[in-house]
Amino acid sequence: MSRKSLPKRFYDKIQLTYYCWEWIASKDKDGYGQLKINKKTIKTHRISYELFIGKIPDGLCVLHTCDTPSCVNPDHL
Repeated sequence: MSRKSLPKRFYDKIQLTYYCWEWIASKDKDGYGQLKINKKTIKTHRISYELFIGKIPDGLCVLHTCDTPSCVNPDHL
């Protein structure tokens, strides 16, 4: 059984719009995207930050400049 890489799993669940990259899969009660990795649920905007920008320093909050919880566009983080 082959497993998809994290970037492939991530890209498969994004709908590109003119402005935001909308997460179209699982979301929490507040509208934030979430993805399970090694049995741990991770917010998708944090995954996007790590995929495109780099490791998140301890204590850093990753915020959206667009104020759209389901957005995973790294330019908005």
